[in-house]
Amino acid sequence: MKDLLRASKLFNGVDLRILDTDIISYKIIESKDGEYIFTETECIKDFGLVLEGIVVIESQDIDGNNNILTKVEKGELFGESYALAGECVKANARSEGDSKVMLINPKTIINSSISKDIKSEEIDEIVKIRYNLISILAKKNIKLTEKIFSTSPKTIKEKLRVYLSLEAKRQGSREFYIEYNRQELADYLSVDRSALSKELSSLRREGEIDFNKNWFKIL
Repeated sequence: MKDLLRASKLFNGVDLRILDTDIISYKIIESKDGEYIFTETECIKDFGLVLEGIVVIESQDIDGNNNILTKVEKGELFGESYALAGECVKANARSEGDSKVMLINPKTIINSSISKDIKSEEIDEIVKIRYNLISILAKKNIKLTEKIFSTSPKTIKEKLRVYLSLEAKRQGSREFYIEYNRQELADYLSVDRSALSKELSSLRREGEIDFNKNWFKIL
């Protein structure tokens, strides 16, 4: 497990022996495909670090339509803002395939240095984790802003243009793969799947893009 943790952004540069102490409160859970790790309106105390598999963060409207906010892959976090703020979550966290997740109580990270019993070298590791957590939160805010940019245009075609342009810039190439299948992309952009496919075909006919499944190229 420690090899997985070393590869995560949260524990980047951290001496993992800190986890052998009782300073940070955490537990490991396993979820089957389709199982919910937490659901809307649930007030959570722990955030998740994906060790294996994928966790989909999604919300549902009053008619039961899904809106995919993001996919969380190995080494990434979810639910940290709600756990830190002590707020009830506004989305579901669902396991896509079998997954293994470390649930971490952020209050033990934030408040740990208050203890008189903690050693100076342990404080150093906690400070590293705090810095990593702040960095992760900042990058997630940027990604959320990109989603707002992608969903703000009024037409599906414009939503696609913005989304694909942002993805090309993020990956540094006009030719790239996206993380979503067609239904997931429709959910991400909050549009109908059939209408999405129609506009993708229209963009290809007009010579703006080429694509095959998850592969795209901006021409």
